[in-house]
Formats: sequence, structure tokens, C-alpha cells
Amino acid sequence: SIAIGAGSSVNAGSTSSVALGVNNSVTGSNSGAIGTGQVVNGNGSFAIGDPNTVNGNASFVYGDIIAVNGGSTFGI
Repeated sequence: SIAIGAGSSVNAGSTSSVALGVNNSVTGSNSGAIGTGQVVNGNGSFAIGDPNTVNGNASFVYGDIIAVNGGSTFGI
């Protein structure tokens, strides 16, 4: 796992995850956050944009100010 950017973090137990950008947070395995202010809580989930929130497994968000609360969801 890797975090690059001011204030970005990847939880210690989040294997194979990445946070790129500013103030991103990833707390799931095989997950990622790219952009600013992303919050990703779930395994196999990704957020790209500015600022999005994903609370669920196997979900993907692309865009700005999108919230997903549930698994297997795609948001634009």
C-alpha cells in the first residue's frame, strides 16, 4: 500500500491499496483514492475525483461530490 500527497493515508491493514492526492483516506484492501478529499471505506472500491465518499465493497465513483453507501455500486 502507498499514500502520496499531503494528508493522504492508507490504513495499516489495507493491503494493495493506494491514496494519491491531498487529504485522501483509504481503509479497505485492494482499494484506491485519486484526487482530493476522497474517503474510501470498503474492499475493492475506488474513488476518482474531488471529494467523494464510498462506504461499501466493490464500488467505483468517478466525478465530484458523490456519496455511495452500499456495495457493488457505480457512481458518476
